[in-house]
Amino acid sequence: MVRLLVLDMDGTLIHDDLKISDANHKALSRLMSKGIRICLASGRNVASLMTYAQQLKLKDNNGYLIGGNGQEIYDCHNEELTKKEKIPMSYCHKIVEYALVNKYEFSGNDDNNKRYYYRPDGCLTKNRDFKALNFDTTKKYLDDECDIDKLGIYLPRDTNIQKQVMNLEKITDKQVEIHVVNSSRIEFTGKGINKVVAIRDLCKKLSLCDDDIMVIGDGLNDLKMISTFDNSIAMGNAFDSIKKVAKYVTDECKNDGVAKAVYKYILNKKHS
Repeated sequence: MVRLLVLDMDGTLIHDDLKISDANHKALSRLMSKGIRICLASGRNVASLMTYAQQLKLKDNNGYLIGGNGQEIYDCHNEELTKKEKIPMSYCHKIVEYALVNKYEFSGNDDNNKRYYYRPDGCLTKNRDFKALNFDTTKKYLDDECDIDKLGIYLPRDTNIQKQVMNLEKITDKQVEIHVVNSSRIEFTGKGINKVVAIRDLCKKLSLCDDDIMVIGDGLNDLKMISTFDNSIAMGNAFDSIKKVAKYVTDECKNDGVAKAVYKYILNKKHS
């Protein structure tokens, strides 16, 4: 019996409009009314997940948030935030230097939930709430700001992603966790930090076993999660590598695939 549903966010629970659809909201509410907990697990930091937690009333339903690909765990009911090991600053410098030399965009989250964004052309899209960096201020950012929770690099779409990972593993001495989000985005956290480890921590806290967990995801940073837990569901829009290892495949995110999965595989009811 499923006692905890762990959901990825972008491309799984929310589509391009960044909203939880009425159908998904209704399905998750039904789950919680039966005592099944919800955990939102994302590459986003916990602060950016709070709006969704409020919409789903996770505080009232003993829900959890996993942010930064496992770097943060938030107990919604008790309002307790646990943070894990930061990226060592020496490796932050190496990752950022790699981005600067190759003229890649990058973003960073610091320990005060401030977000920073760098583009080689100096331009920022209007909807980004990042503090902009330029080439000259980037090193100062790393030297003067507090510890970095997460870094991310945006790559050209025709990039050989595996070659990039190999290069980055080499310059970081494999002492940083590398999360391939998609074909043009790589994120970094402290070593040994990922969604699976965070879910295991929750299992220990809640006295749950693997059979009590169901996970749903779509991105490459969900691969380890989907392949680890037997009760796994890939979105219809997921990468083929995700679908291949998932136990089930549901509809696409834009078609309320989460709601359909909840009704079919947990509630054993038709989508209504």
